[in-house]
Amino acid sequence: MCALKRRERIHEDVRRLLATSIRHLEEVGAILNQLERPSAPPGPDADLSPARHKLLVMINEAAELLSVSRTVLYTLVQHREIASIKIGRARRIPVRELQRFVDDELELSR
Repeated sequence: MCALKRRERIHEDVRRLLATSIRHLEEVGAILNQLERPSAPPGPDADLSPARHKLLVMINEAAELLSVSRTVLYTLVQHREIASIKIGRARRIPVRELQRFVDDELELSR
């Protein structure tokens, strides 16, 4: 009988430890989630996400930042509405040029 009570006590201790460990893991998970996602949506002055530290972006990145297709972006570049530079055979768009384009379009729409 004594061994049975001891075993039950051990099982209860293990259950308590597991419950505490699960609670701690959930707290750590919540903290990690807060660190991974921004606390508020970016405002109009926020950096352009993929281009946060870049001066130049590739055509597909620029198209994604403007939420347009690559074809539309190439058309804008061809009509000189967005300036671009060539480095070797690669075409790059200055990030500040994307911001200028958006600002100009906002001004025209007012």
